[in-house]
Amino acid sequence: MRNVNVFYGEIQALWDISLTVESGSIATLMGSNGAGKSTLLKTIMGLVLPRSGEILYDGKRIDGLPTDRVVDAGVAYAPEGRHLFPDFSVEENLRMGSFPSHARKFHDEEVERVYKTFPILRERSRQKARTLSGGEAQMVAIGRALMSRPKLLMLDEPSAGLAPLIVSRIFEGISSIRQAGITVIVVEQDVGRALSMSSMAYILENGRITRSGGGGDMLKNEYVRTAYLGV
Repeated sequence: MRNVNVFYGEIQALWDISLTVESGSIATLMGSNGAGKSTLLKTIMGLVLPRSGEILYDGKRIDGLPTDRVVDAGVAYAPEGRHLFPDFSVEENLRMGSFPSHARKFHDEEVERVYKTFPILRERSRQKARTLSGGEAQMVAIGRALMSRPKLLMLDEPSAGLAPLIVSRIFEGISSIRQAGITVIVVEQDVGRALSMSSMAYILENGRITRSGGGGDMLKNEYVRTAYLGV
C-alpha cells in the first residue's frame, strides 16, 4: 500500500497508509477498536475504495478493482464474525469458497487440504454450521477463504471469543497455512501470540500507522509491551 487514504463520506478513516508485506510471510496489524484495521483489510479486498493512493499485489495495482477480480488475483478474506451459512453443512460452506472459476475444478483437493489443516472439520463435514462451536465455525470461515486457492489470506480477529485451547489450534492452522507458502495478514487481539509468528507488524492508531517493525522486535518494544501486552 502506498499513501492510501480512505473516507466514509466526509469522515476520513485511513490516513496516508503505506505498508509492505513480503510473499510467504505473516504480518500482524495491531491497534485498538476503531483504529481502522478492518477498514484496511476491506480496502485491500475492494470492499471499500480508497480516495487516493495505490494498492499493489504481485506488482500489479488492484485498487479500484471489484472484489471478485481481487479474489481472482489470489486474495482471500475471512472477516470478523465468520458469516457462515447457518443451514448449510460444513462442506457446503466450504464449497461456497471455491466459487471463483479458477478454483472450482480443485474443489476436492482444496477440501482435503482444509481437513488436513483443521482435522475436526472432517468429523463435522455433514453437520450444519449453526450447530458448530465458535472455534469450529472459525475454522470453517478460514477454510472457506482457503478454498479460493489464495496466495494472500487476510484474517480479521480469528481468535475473538474463543477458549485458549481452541485459540492454539487456530494459530497452529495459521502456521501451517504460512508453511504452505500462503502469505497471511492477520488482525488479532492476542498480540503476543500473533507477533511471535510474524515477520512484520504495524500499529494503527486513529487511522494512521504509528509504529512498525519485525515481530520479534515489537515483542521487545517498551510501548508495545505496555500498551498491548499489559507488561
